[in-house]
Amino acid sequence: MAIFGSLVIKNEADRYLEACLIHMRPFLDELFVWDDQSDDDSVEIASQHGLVVVRPDDVPSWIEHEGKYRFAAWKQFERTIDPDESDWVLSFDADEFLVCMEDDFSDVRRKLEEATAYADQHGKVGVVLPFPEIFGTKHRDTLMVRTDGLWDTIRGPRLFRYQSNAEWNLKPMGCGSEPTYVSKGTVSTQNLGLTMLHLGYADPSGHAERHARYSELFDHGHNNKHIQSIITQPTLVPWDGPTPTWRLD
Repeated sequence: MAIFGSLVIKNEADRYLEACLIHMRPFLDELFVWDDQSDDDSVEIASQHGLVVVRPDDVPSWIEHEGKYRFAAWKQFERTIDPDESDWVLSFDADEFLVCMEDDFSDVRRKLEEATAYADQHGKVGVVLPFPEIFGTKHRDTLMVRTDGLWDTIRGPRLFRYQSNAEWNLKPMGCGSEPTYVSKGTVSTQNLGLTMLHLGYADPSGHAERHARYSELFDHGHNNKHIQSIITQPTLVPWDGPTPTWRLD
């Protein structure tokens, strides 16, 4: 069994890409990178880490149609990595960091293997991971997690067994990061302490733009009240788990 990473990127050079690759690459047997026509140094950064980056020019951008974009990325992942059905996939974005709540980062690979073994033994196609949403810092070294509304309930089966002939939820936004055999299948909630920190909302300067983009979409996979809450006053608590090294600019 192998655990492969699948990462999609779009103009991530000035955000968390470097830190994400340094943090995530050691946990994975191989990492596939799909670039959405970045016009910054994202591809160069990924290449410097020894990764082969695929840059399509014949599929919709993530902004145009996330579902079609992610499905095309999945098909290219299959062609590039050539996984078999004993392998597992960890799907993540460049602002997401997998951590192990019990220890430092040396245990993440072991916990990934334990989680996949547990899921296999119980006939599950995926493993649900919690996603604490980081909303900036209170002090320089204290990350703050949002807890109001639906923010503290976000979960996703980002770790899942590979299956061929997969289909995708073809919504223009909020399609999920996993095939439909996972999102509609039976998944394990026994993640053994693994957590995916999401920094997509850490910079408040991007909240209004994201709210406007989601609000303009008619057919999307997001909760409308949750979309509206992006620009409302958040309830924040300090994050008390492990913290990788990144830049919060």
